[in-house]
Amino acid sequence: AVRAVNDGNRVLPYIRSLGEKGIPITADPKPRLIYPTDSISMTPTPVQVAPDACSRATAVLQRLSLRDRIAQLILADVRLGEHNDDFAAALARVDTVVGIHHVGGIMIYKCDDYRQNIAIYNRAVSLSEVPIFSAADSEQGLRMRIRNAMRLPRLMTIGASASIDNARTIGRILGSQQRAIGTNVNFGPVLDVNSNPQNPVIGNRSFGDN
Repeated sequence: AVRAVNDGNRVLPYIRSLGEKGIPITADPKPRLIYPTDSISMTPTPVQVAPDACSRATAVLQRLSLRDRIAQLILADVRLGEHNDDFAAALARVDTVVGIHHVGGIMIYKCDDYRQNIAIYNRAVSLSEVPIFSAADSEQGLRMRIRNAMRLPRLMTIGASASIDNARTIGRILGSQQRAIGTNVNFGPVLDVNSNPQNPVIGNRSFGDN
C-alpha cells in the first residue's frame, strides 16, 4: 500500500502517480482497491447542456404537486444506522425519503464499502421520478466517508505545496472518485480558512490559514 505524503515538497509526484501511473492504493484493515486509478481521465469532460433542457425542466416542474415541489428542495441524510453497520436501515431510509416523500436528493454518510454507496444511490434513482441529487461531504476524497477507499493527501498538504498543478490534479482525482460511485454533488473542496483556534473542526480540511 502507498501512504499519503505529508511533505508539501513531495506531494506533486505522489498525486501525479495516482492519476497518471495507476499505482494501487489500498486501505487497512482489508485492502481493496476502491477505484482503478489508471482509468482516471486527466482531461476534464465538457459539460453538455441539452438545447431543450429548460423547457424539459419546466415541463417536469409543472406536473409536480406543491408538496412535491417543496420536497425537491430537501436533501435528506442517509446513514447506515447508529454505528454505520446497518445497510438495511439505509435502504429503508431511502424507501421512505425518496419513495414516499419524493425528496430532491440524498446525502450518504459513512459506509464500510463503496459498493454500499452505489447500491444506495441506485435504489434512490429507481424510486425517483425526477433525476435525483446524490451528495457527499468529502472534501478530502472518499476515504472521509468510505472505509475501504484510497487515502489522499489532506487539503492542507496541497496548500502547503503552493502549487496550482497540485490543486488541479487532486481536484480531478476527487471528481473522478465521486463520479465513479454516482455522486453528482460534493460539498468540497471548501474555502474555509483555518484561522480560528476555537473552531478546530476545520483543521486540515482547509488549504491553509491565509
